[in-house]
Formats: sequence, C-alpha cells, structure tokens
Amino acid sequence: MIGVARRHPVFSGGAAAFATLVLLACSSSRGVEVSYGPAPVTLTGEIVRWTVADSSDPKLPGERPASYWLLRLGTPVSLVGGIEPIDEPERNVRELQLVLSAEQYHEYGALVGCPVVATGTLFHAHTAHHHRPVLMQVTRIRPVARGSPH
Repeated sequence: MIGVARRHPVFSGGAAAFATLVLLACSSSRGVEVSYGPAPVTLTGEIVRWTVADSSDPKLPGERPASYWLLRLGTPVSLVGGIEPIDEPERNVRELQLVLSAEQYHEYGALVGCPVVATGTLFHAHTAHHHRPVLMQVTRIRPVARGSPH
C-alpha cells in the first residue's frame, strides 16, 4: 500500500534494539575496543608458545632462536591511538605478544596451551624483539574457571 509505513520486526523493539544491533555489527567487524596503557586491561584467550626459529631473521642478525608467549584472543580487539607516539591504531587484533619477567615465565609455565585471563598494560611494537603489533606487559595471569564464559 502506498503511504502506509510498516513496522519492521527489527525496529519494533525501539531504539535500544536498533542500537544493540549496530553495536554488535561494529564489534564483530572491528573487535572489542580496548586502550593502550597506562590503564591496565584484562583479556581472555589461550597462551601459545611461538618460536622464532630462523636465526637469519634480518631483524635479528646473529640471534639464536627464541621462544615467546602469545595470547591468542577468543574475541578480537581493536585499539585507537594512545598517548605515546608509538601507540598506533590497530584493528582486529587476534594475537598479542606477552611480555613477562623470568619469574612470571616460571610461575605461569603450566598455563601454556590453556584458556586464561591476562591482565596488563598494552603497548605497540617498537623493537626487533616485538613480533606482534600489540604487546601486553603482564601483571597477572589466571586460568579460566571451569564453566565460566571468561
């Protein structure tokens, strides 16, 4: 019929339902938005050990192979630029490199391959030893509780 507006089922719930759909669409394409430091963030994922096996890496001349820990995120994240000049915007980040002390590697070693909740400060890569665009200076890692969504 001409001149008669039909209510679409998606919009029948009002503006709140529409806003929720828009937010879901944005978060699925860009990931959840988090911030670079100095404020800490908490992210959920799996710790993965990754080894730079090629000692002829032009970024690391003369270096021996080295192992790093990555946090493979359950949900991708996006970052807007931070207060530091190196903190560049990044979208759809699915892995970040964890920066830990020798004591933390020992303390959390049993959690490699496990789902965890990691807390720390995010910063952007800026040296040849940074193998992912985003890194986390870890303050705490804990295993995901059984039956918990996080």
